Amino acid sequence: MQPSRILILWNQIDDDVYAHYRRDGRRAPDWDPSKEIEPWETVEEEMQLIQRCLEGNGHTVVMVNIRDNFDTMLDAVRSNKPDVIMNLVEFFHDDAELEHDVPALFELLGVEYTGNRPLALSLCQKNPRPRRCSPPTASRSRAASWWRPWPPPRATA
Repeated sequence: MQPSRILILWNQIDDDVYAHYRRDGRRAPDWDPSKEIEPWETVEEEMQLIQRCLEGNGHTVVMVNIRDNFDTMLDAVRSNKPDVIMNLVEFFHDDAELEHDVPALFELLGVEYTGNRPLALSLCQKNPRPRRCSPPTASRSRAASWWRPWPPPRATA
């Protein structure tokens, strides 16, 4: 596998959710008490772990928190000229329904990216079941060469 230029895009403008969990002494999220909160301290630390993992596999990685700024996102794509974008933007302007517009921009720019295509995101926005059942996919073959979803869990007897 050839090394790729990867751009990690994420969007955080408010207080860090992990910092809130730590401050409140919580070990599980409200929405599912059976889950454990991740061991890292901040969302940025989580992004840095992903970056280091990719760099450790020989890729050149740039990470950008777009902070709800369209120009920042567009400038990051144009200036870094990535082979693929790791799209971790799940909302824009505090509106999850704008999530599908982000990969639509990547498609208009002709840049490969990870995650579902805009139509799939639009259809799943009001229904979490399809999103939960389908693994993340890459938009094109080069992105798929380094993005491998975890294998499905094995059934236990």
